[in-house]
Amino acid sequence: MTEKLKILMLEDSSPDAEIVDRILKKEFTNCDFHLAMTEKYFMEELDTFDPDVILADNSLPHFNAIEALKRVRQRHLQIPFIMVTGAMSEEFAANIIKSGADDYILKDRLTRLPSAIDAAIKKHKTLKSIVDYRYALDQSAIVSITDQNGIIIYANDNFVKISKYSTKELLGKDHRIINSGYHPASYMNTLWATIISGKKWRDDMCNKAKDGSLYWVDTHIIPFMDERGKPYQYMAICTDISKRKKVEKKLQTAYDQLSFHLINAPLGFIEWDNQLHAKYWSKRTEEIFGWTEKEFISLQKDGYTQVYEEDMPIASRIAEDLITGKVGRNSVQYRNYTKNGTVIWCEWFNSVLKDKDGKVNTILSLVRDITESKKIELAIKQNESTLNKAQQLAHIGNWDVNLIDNIDVWSDEMYRILGIKKGEIKPSLEQFLLCIHPEEIKSVQKTIQESRNSVSDARLNFRFIRKDGTIRYGYIEWRYEFNEKGMPERLFGILQDITERKEVEMEFQKLEKEKLEGKIEEQKNLAKAILNAQEKERTAIGKELHDNVNQILAGTNLFLSIAKKTQEKNLEHIESSMQNIQQAIEANRKIAHELVSPGFDEIQLAELINNLSENMLKKNGIKVNLEVNMLNEDLLNDEQKLSIYRIAQEQCTNITKYAEAKSVEISLSTVKGDFKMVIADDGKGMPVGKKINGIGLRNIKGRVNILNGNVNIVTNPARGFALEISIPL
Repeated sequence: MTEKLKILMLEDSSPDAEIVDRILKKEFTNCDFHLAMTEKYFMEELDTFDPDVILADNSLPHFNAIEALKRVRQRHLQIPFIMVTGAMSEEFAANIIKSGADDYILKDRLTRLPSAIDAAIKKHKTLKSIVDYRYALDQSAIVSITDQNGIIIYANDNFVKISKYSTKELLGKDHRIINSGYHPASYMNTLWATIISGKKWRDDMCNKAKDGSLYWVDTHIIPFMDERGKPYQYMAICTDISKRKKVEKKLQTAYDQLSFHLINAPLGFIEWDNQLHAKYWSKRTEEIFGWTEKEFISLQKDGYTQVYEEDMPIASRIAEDLITGKVGRNSVQYRNYTKNGTVIWCEWFNSVLKDKDGKVNTILSLVRDITESKKIELAIKQNESTLNKAQQLAHIGNWDVNLIDNIDVWSDEMYRILGIKKGEIKPSLEQFLLCIHPEEIKSVQKTIQESRNSVSDARLNFRFIRKDGTIRYGYIEWRYEFNEKGMPERLFGILQDITERKEVEMEFQKLEKEKLEGKIEEQKNLAKAILNAQEKERTAIGKELHDNVNQILAGTNLFLSIAKKTQEKNLEHIESSMQNIQQAIEANRKIAHELVSPGFDEIQLAELINNLSENMLKKNGIKVNLEVNMLNEDLLNDEQKLSIYRIAQEQCTNITKYAEAKSVEISLSTVKGDFKMVIADDGKGMPVGKKINGIGLRNIKGRVNILNGNVNIVTNPARGFALEISIPL
């Protein structure tokens, strides 16, 4: 031994101890020998000396070798323990070995002591290695041991943790206690047949925990064989793979969904090799082109075969970019032939798959037949051209502003009226204001700002200067469009060149002046002619809008409706075009007939709010109590009524979306020169002091501020939300 061997001997005879010391130091040159002659000194040496081996005599008064052994093992000290005594019965020797001693030596045979110490040390090192292996296994794996009948005789902490059974519940049971029922009986029979024959078993197994939850484990079952070659125990070493199984399940689900969509999607799917020879041809692709997958592949057709001759240059360029890997993906539209020779328009979405060296090995394509969409697209362009001509005849241009995305769109006639070439500028309010006559710019800006502040429609006459320097007269009118929350999302209007009408009016004013100077009769006749001319002009404009422009728009809308019904797979912009044309029809109709927005003369504010609560709250299962006894609606003007209605509408929307309320109290009153409205719900409320940044409440505050009113909010978590507004009358 190279390391120092520390030996502690429990012995009350100094001569006997000296003999043992001499024998050991003769055999073990690097030996440190300590003698303990009392129980107290023995226990102290265990703590301070930390011996490698303990030798114990059995003749100490009140403290024999068996008692010393118990003390050592109670401290969980796995130190080799050898009894050295003068005499011993066989029964006593058997008992002390059974109690945990490693060996016993009679004092008249001390020559065997060094070899006994050597053997004990090696034995404990081996046992320690086994214990360490077992500890490592228990820490890293789920371990259980069963007897030859499958009864659990050992389950480590990991087994207890994952199965949610206690050790007491597991011991004495077989593994059916965690059987999930996932595996069929034949599977379990095969498992048992394998391990009974002495072979190892490995597979992924699904088990059920005590709470009914399922878990997956990678299972190794190893049979332990006796001297007859028969299994007497089975050890199961498992690893929790539940997370992996969940990932595998998600991947399988994603693969199944992708496969389903590829088979059933309206787009065809084609997989090409790096020379554009088809490898896979989906069912939808067969429907588009007419060839089955087998036909197309067997005919050795490639991606160029079905391309229309005139479109071959663009198709070849796109294909070359894909084959060489110049691009990773692209999309293109061109014409193709079908099996029966028909020419169709197709839209292609292509992507490239490369190997680890960056070489193209597969090209994937999604394709759809857009022939009908192309026809409709052509029809839309033709109708847009017709609409532009109609606007040119009426000298009316239209414009549209998307307030959400801040995008302005002008019609061609807008550009013509302002004398600007399309494409020279980007349409915007700023560009429009640059055309306004300097003497009228402040008035126009004021009207626009007032309209913005009140979020209300407006109209005005003004002078503008065309790019060529000529001064013209214009009439502009615009209206707001609101979303379901009452927020403006669109602004649209018209611009009309009324220069000719203005010139007639100015001529009329001139004649009126001459009338005062004595030319009464002549001026009367001229005034009558001017008035007739005005009336005819107005009639002509109205007729042009109603009979010509509206008929053109209505005809366009009808054509798109028919196209929509006959083709299920139109592009999304067809529906948008129909909606825009319908909105243009409504706008022209309103302008032509000078329609006025309905007021509150036909229905009372209280009834409107009652209808609002019926439609928005009661239909969502919320009880509503409306109190209007103290309300005098005659004190409110239409502008105030409209704002009050919009505020109530906004708060009802907030309640249905966020409050989780069961009942709502609404009260309207006009008291002491103020209108007051309270809308209180019994919902979940909001934390005190929390900033309220919702668009809806900001909109409410904005409307109340316009009317010089006040907003107050009373709320607490789980105690509801109350909105209180007051507006001076």
